[in-house]
Amino acid sequence: MSDKGSKIGCTLDKFLELSTNPQTGKLDEKSIFEAKGGLQREASGMYGDLRHPVNLDVDIDFEATDIKTGKQESISLWTIEV
Repeated sequence: MSDKGSKIGCTLDKFLELSTNPQTGKLDEKSIFEAKGGLQREASGMYGDLRHPVNLDVDIDFEATDIKTGKQESISLWTIEV
């Protein structure tokens, strides 16, 4: 994936999964933006195993493993700076 010269390595399947709005099942601009931000955080070593939350009733964008603590974290768009 490339955005303004920055490259983030991930599979197309993972990018499409993270870019798909879990409520609608469709790709949309906001979900793509969120996926890019989450993948940048994952590539920088802050998080691992980035994924959509299992419980879709929770208002968060992603769940991931905090690399420093090993704990599961909830990540919202407000915590991702792109």
